[in-house]
Amino acid sequence: MDEAVTQGAPSCAVHEDAQASGTCERCGDFVCPLCLDPYSGLPDYCAACRERAGEELLPWERDDAPFHVRWARTVRAVLGSPTETLERSRPGGATASLGFSALTGVAEGLSLALLVGCLVTAVAGLGLSPGPAILDGSDAGVVAAVMVLLLAIYPMIFAVLVPLQQLLLALVYHLGVVLAGGRGGFGRSFWIAGYLQAAHLVLVPLGLLQSIPVVGPLIGVATTVGAGLWVSFRLTTAAERLHGLRDGRARFAGWFPFLVAALLVGTCAAFVVVLALGAA
Repeated sequence: MDEAVTQGAPSCAVHEDAQASGTCERCGDFVCPLCLDPYSGLPDYCAACRERAGEELLPWERDDAPFHVRWARTVRAVLGSPTETLERSRPGGATASLGFSALTGVAEGLSLALLVGCLVTAVAGLGLSPGPAILDGSDAGVVAAVMVLLLAIYPMIFAVLVPLQQLLLALVYHLGVVLAGGRGGFGRSFWIAGYLQAAHLVLVPLGLLQSIPVVGPLIGVATTVGAGLWVSFRLTTAAERLHGLRDGRARFAGWFPFLVAALLVGTCAAFVVVLALGAA
């Protein structure tokens, strides 16, 4: 037994051979560092009180409903109340996060395929494209083939593309975490990056607005910037919740991917301008 404990110092209520370092903020029991989780949203609670207070896995990582129900519940939680969801949920496995982002990619691909297919059908039916204004059997067959092709290909493409975006976001974000002096491994950064891919589902209908003449590019820029801002705020919360950062260091880590992306875009734009001026 620890010498300090034998000399009369209070011992931990759970780990009897460990000297207490304080008391649980909720129940008042003596706790040692083993009882506390500095990455938790309740860092001064013992393990039992964290569980009672509602710190739990995200719906996707539970086993209490079919996968599509758990996925929908998680999307609703992440998009509807992201800060509260992050603060009360404990990080789960990287594999579960990867599965969520892949399924989100499938949903995004299906949504985009349906929207594009409906747009093609409407354009052909209204006679806005070359050919007859009213679909005959041949035209209908072509449109149907296009729809089937889109529904088959888009989900597969996005099921790979979205997890790749998850990996890229996690790598850049975790670099910011390391530079800011954060704790916790890359798995935590990868975990949160996967669930933030739910934002793709909001961007699908907004992305189609980019085809509108004149204002379309402006909508595209506003959509991209808005998504980047939303992700940055969420990553700032994650930097506090998952990596033990506070104040300016948490904001630096959370906004680091946005700053890197802005720097890359600015550099590419300047390069294009230089090339254009040189050609002129």
